[in-house]
Order: sequence, then structure tokens, then C-alpha cells
Amino acid sequence: MKNLYIKTKNLIFKNKKTKIIALLLLFLIIFLIFKIISGKLKSGDGEGISQNQVVTLERGSVQNSVTEKGKVVPSNSVEVYAEKPLPVTHVNVKVGDKVKKGDVIAELDSSSIEQQLKSRRAQKSATDKNVSAQISAAKKRLSEAISGRDSGKNAAIVAAETSITQAMDQYLAAQKAYDDFKRSIDEKYNQGIVAEGDTKENLAYQEEATNLKYKQLQDNINKNNSKISENRAMAADKSRETDYLQNSLENEKRRLTEIGISIKEEQERLAEAQGQVSNYQTEISRLKAEKSQLEAEKSQLEAEKSQLEAEKSQLEAEKSQLKAKEQKLEEDRKRLSTSTSNEAKKELDRVSRELDEVIKQIGQRDKDIIDKKSALDNFDAIKKSANENVNSLTRRQNEVEIEVNRISEELGNAKADEQKYTSEADALEKELEAQEKQVDATKLEVQKAKDDVNLNSDKALKSQKAREDELKTLAQNVETAKNNYESAKKNLESTKTQVANEISGLSDNLKTARASANNLDSVEIENLTEELEKVMIKAPADGIVTELNAKEGQTPAASVAKIETIETLRVESQLKEYDKNSVSIGTEVEITSDAVMGKSYKGKVISIEPVPMKISEENKTSEVLYKTVIEINSGQENELAPGMTLRVKYILSEEKNTFKVPADAIFERDGKNYILALRKKSEDKYQIEKVEVTKGLANDAEIAIKSKDLKEKDKVLATSGGYGEGNIVKILDTNLPDEKAGKEDEK
Repeated sequence: MKNLYIKTKNLIFKNKKTKIIALLLLFLIIFLIFKIISGKLKSGDGEGISQNQVVTLERGSVQNSVTEKGKVVPSNSVEVYAEKPLPVTHVNVKVGDKVKKGDVIAELDSSSIEQQLKSRRAQKSATDKNVSAQISAAKKRLSEAISGRDSGKNAAIVAAETSITQAMDQYLAAQKAYDDFKRSIDEKYNQGIVAEGDTKENLAYQEEATNLKYKQLQDNINKNNSKISENRAMAADKSRETDYLQNSLENEKRRLTEIGISIKEEQERLAEAQGQVSNYQTEISRLKAEKSQLEAEKSQLEAEKSQLEAEKSQLEAEKSQLKAKEQKLEEDRKRLSTSTSNEAKKELDRVSRELDEVIKQIGQRDKDIIDKKSALDNFDAIKKSANENVNSLTRRQNEVEIEVNRISEELGNAKADEQKYTSEADALEKELEAQEKQVDATKLEVQKAKDDVNLNSDKALKSQKAREDELKTLAQNVETAKNNYESAKKNLESTKTQVANEISGLSDNLKTARASANNLDSVEIENLTEELEKVMIKAPADGIVTELNAKEGQTPAASVAKIETIETLRVESQLKEYDKNSVSIGTEVEITSDAVMGKSYKGKVISIEPVPMKISEENKTSEVLYKTVIEINSGQENELAPGMTLRVKYILSEEKNTFKVPADAIFERDGKNYILALRKKSEDKYQIEKVEVTKGLANDAEIAIKSKDLKEKDKVLATSGGYGEGNIVKILDTNLPDEKAGKEDEK
């Protein structure tokens, strides 16, 4: 055994990998032992369940409903439809009559419904007579069974209780012998344990001292290794930071050079634009001077033209005077007519041509001046743009120079930090070499102390094995006695269950006999009575009959009548094909809207169109939908507005003033329904108890229940899975830590 232990020890500590594996296995074993011990301790306190798994019973309502969209509309009329496809027998109003809400407008043929109702009532009367004898016999058998159980004279139960008493005595005797021996071991006053403890304590002290010394040295090495790694990592980070900053510095310098080039180019463009502006201004001044000179020539030519025209007019007058003296002065006339007149005309034409040419030149000068001014404006824009670019580039140049200075400073700091961390890591590595030599010497001391402890452990293991064998024998005796006691308990429970099942079966027989006399016929009679009420077509609101389509002897295919009412707000909604038969005139609804958060409104259905809605903006789907009109209860219309979109919940059925639980809380066993109730045992502990319930109305989320064993504020489990009757549980506080701290402060 000793050789095997030494070989195993040498194998484990041969290299670092096996050391790590051995330590991991040791930690795993310690963790499993801790979990087992903590689990046993916790089991005594009861299994913890969260508050979300518990339902506190309160009375309320359970509803079956369907929800559709709706819209508020202003309305001053309502159409009345027949709920049954039956012929009309009486029409009680005519167009123009005033009606009150609830007045009977028309009546449908009710003969077929009345005949069915009469037949069903007769059938119920005959059935009641036949089952009365069965009910009396069932009551007698049930009373006898309950009396035998309550008096304690049932033979099977008495025999089972006697067996439990005998098994309990044997179990207590075996448990005492086991507890006495185990207590001597647990409380350490067993002689063998006391002697082993002294030796073990001395060796453990020696081992602990050497281990502590070794761990301290190892911790120092680990700390130095960690510091070396941290310094090397920080030096590497600073090296990368130095490279990054160097690249950033070069990039910023390139940007600075590029900005300087751009500033120079913009300044050259600005100087060029300034020169062009000066040239154009000189050219405009020259053109204006030429224009002034031409305008002076124009004025002179216009004066000459006027003078020549005056001379021409004078010559024409003289020509007319000379016609009378034609013979005498023929020569003078020819001279004046051919010589002087022609010369004056030519001179006038010449002046006119020169005047036109001057006007043309003046126009050309005006056009040239306008062109130069336009070019001058363009160069002003270029000059402004160049100035703005120069200013922007100058600001960027200043910003880049600041960034270059900042990066240069950070680069110097990063290089200094890199050198510092590298120097510290080198110094720690030298210190680490000396510490590792000291660890090797201490490791030998630790190994010797462990060997001494292991040798003593071998002796202790043999003694412990003998004590464990004796304890196992006593435990087996306890287990045998306990099994006998548990078997007796199960036998008693089985016997009680058989008696309870017998009573339950007799009770079910009685209920079945009563139900067969009442349920089916009563429900059918109630349904037929409701159908009979629908043959009376009543006014849904006060108003005047403005349209009457009902005719005696005919089955209504559309609305029976139309009633004009006071202007009011109503709700137009819809029903799917498979929900239509579940809703009728008078069905109550609950109305909600996102526009009025946190509030609901009541109303009732006053009209259901018998013909499906056509595909329109309101009905774009392929579903078969029927239009409904809903009247809002008086006093609530002011909070709604026309066009408002609503959610309309049609209340198909409702059970009020009842307890309700999640559907998963109920489970079925032996044909009965149960829930798991929590019965308080102490301040924070509860015992799970199975309670029989009767199911009521149910929907997708919850179900109504009734039971004589339940009352308000009782706690039940929200789900029956995973829990057993009789288990002790503790409800955990699911508040957040901050909330718990606040409550403690308040206390």
C-alpha cells in the first residue's frame, strides 16, 4: 500500500502538467462534497420557490371574449336587423311613428321554437320522475360509507394503523443505536479518534508551516512574473503607440506642406485676378472717353443735318417762286434746281450716314463697357473666393501646427515610458532567478512533511474503515426498520385512498343521477327560451321610423327598419364569420383606445348586418366579416371623437365573483381536478396540499375554480409540475438587492 502511494505521488509531481491536473481533480472533489453537504442542509429548510410561481387567490371575473378593431362615427340613424331567418307575422309600426328604445317593431314566426320548447319541457318532466328512485338509493349508499369512515370503525383502516405502531417502535430502537455510535464519531469522543487526532494535529502543523513558506515564495514568484508580463506588455503598448505617433507626426507634416502649397497657389490666383481687374478698369475708362467723344460728334452732325434741312427747305421755296418766272429766269432755275439743290441733298445724305455710323459706334461702346463690367464682377468673385480659401487654409495650417506640437510631445513621453517599463522588467527578471533557487530548496521540505502526513493517514484510514463498517451495519438496521415503517404508512394511505375512492365513486354516482335529470334538458330549455326572445325585433334607440322594409309573411333579407335618432357617437366594428353566432343584439363590449390610455368604455351591440361586408378600404382582406354597430353607454361619448380608432372586446361569456388561476395550475387525477395549495407551517415555510376544485369558465390564460377548502388570500402554485403533496417549500424574496437593503434600513 505504501509503495503504491509513493509511486502515485511521484507520478503526480513529476511534471507541471500532472500537478495542474491533480489540483483540478482535488478542487472538483471538494466542490462536490460541499454541494452534497449544502444540499442536505438546505433540504431541511425546504425547497425554495420564487414569488412568480405563487398565486394569491382573489375574487374577480373570468371572461371569454374576442377583440376586433372599431371606429367612432357620428350617427343620426340606426338600421334594425332580424336575428333569426324567420317570416314576419306582425308589423307594429309604420313610417313616421315615434318609438322608444326596447319597443317591439315587428314579430317573427315563433311557432317552431315554441313547439320545440314545449316538447323539451315535457321530456324533462318525464325524466325527473324516472331518476328520483336512483337519487334516493345513491344517497343511502353514500351516507353509509361516510359514517363508517368518520367513526373510525372501518376494519381495513384499523388493521393498517396497528401495523404502523409496531413498525414505528422497531424503527426508533434501531435509530437510537445508530445515532449513539455516530454521535461518538461526529463529536470526536471515540477513543480511537482522539488518539489519531493528536498525531494528525502535530504532523498537520509541520506540513502547514512548510506549505506556508513554499506558498509565500511561490506567490512572490508569481507576483514578479505578473509584474514582468505587465511591464513587457506596457512597453510593447508604448512601442506601438510610438510607431503610431511617429506615423501621425509624418502625416501631419505632409498635410502642413500641402496646405502651404495650396496657400501659395491661392495667393497667385488672387494676384492674377487683381491684375485683370486693373486692366479691365482701365479699358472701361477708355471706352467711356471714346463714347463721350462720339456723343459730341453726334451732336455736331445732328446740328449740321438740321442746318442742311433748313437750307433745303429755303431752296425749295425759291424753286417754287421761280416757276412763275420760268421763261425769264430759266437759266437761274436750272442752276438752282440742278446744281445747288443736288449739292444740298448730297451734303444732307452724307451727314445722315455719318450720324448713323456714330450712333452705331456708341452702341458698340456701350456693349463693350457692359462686357468689361461683367468680366470685372467675375474677377471680384474669384478674388473673394481666393481670399476665403487663403483664410481657411491659414486656419488649417495653424491647427495642424498645434497638432504636430501635441504629437511630438506625446511621442517623447511614449518613448520615455517604453524605456522605463523595459528597465523595470529586466530588474525583476534578475530578482526572479534568485527566488526560484530558494523555492527548489523549500519544495524538498514540503515533500518530507507530506510524506509524514501520508504515512499517518494510512494508519488512520484502516481505523476509520473499521468504524465505517460498524456504522454501515447499524445504518442497514435503521434502513430496514424505516422501510417497514414506510411500507406500513403506504399501506394505511392506500387503505384510506380506497375508502375515499369508494366514497368519491358513490358521490359521483349521486351527482351523475342528479345531472342526468337536470343538465341537458335545462340547458336546452334555456337556449330555446333565449331563441324565443329573438323573434321580437326591438328598437335599439329612441327615434322616428323613416324606413320600413318588413312585410308580414316574408323573411327579411335586409334591414327590417331604419330609425332616425338624435345625432350621437356610435362605434362601427366587425365580426369574423366564425364569431358571428357567438354575438347577438345586446352583447356587452369593452372599448379601449391608444388615444385615451388607461381607460375603458362600456357599450352594447345594437345592430349586426346579416350580409358580409364588401371588400373596401375598411376590409381589404379576403376574410368574411360582418358589420356591427355599438352604442356607447350614456355619459361616455364626450371622451371620444369621430374618426378615433378603437379596440372592441366582445364579452361572449363571463363568470363573476370567482377565484381564478392559470390553466397550468390544475391537474387531473382519477377523473377529478386538483390544485396544489400552500398551507402555512411557520413564518416563511409552507406545506404543499392537494385540493379538489370544480372548474368553471376558462379562456386561453386562466380558468375559474370553486372549492369549499379555499378562501381569499390563500396561496396556490401557478403550475403543478415538479412538486409533490406534502413537500415543504419556502417562498423566496425576488426583490432586487437595493430594495432589500432599503427594507432593512426601514426596519
